[in-house]
Amino acid sequence: MARLPRWEPENPQFWKETGSAIAWRTCGITTFSLIFSFATWFVMSAVVVRLPAIGFKFTTMELFWLAAIPG
Repeated sequence: MARLPRWEPENPQFWKETGSAIAWRTCGITTFSLIFSFATWFVMSAVVVRLPAIGFKFTTMELFWLAAIPG
């Protein structure tokens, strides 16, 4: 993992040369990660609700646990 040798976001020169690019890259990566995390949680929650209808014998508490695990 790369190390950041210095971080001075209040310095306008640093922000223009280096800081802005790092901040935008970090924002893009975290946004991408959070979208996929939410999608995984949403799909699991939708699947868990349907499990009893297709023959799985889970209690209500077990279904809540299955929905909570991805979160």
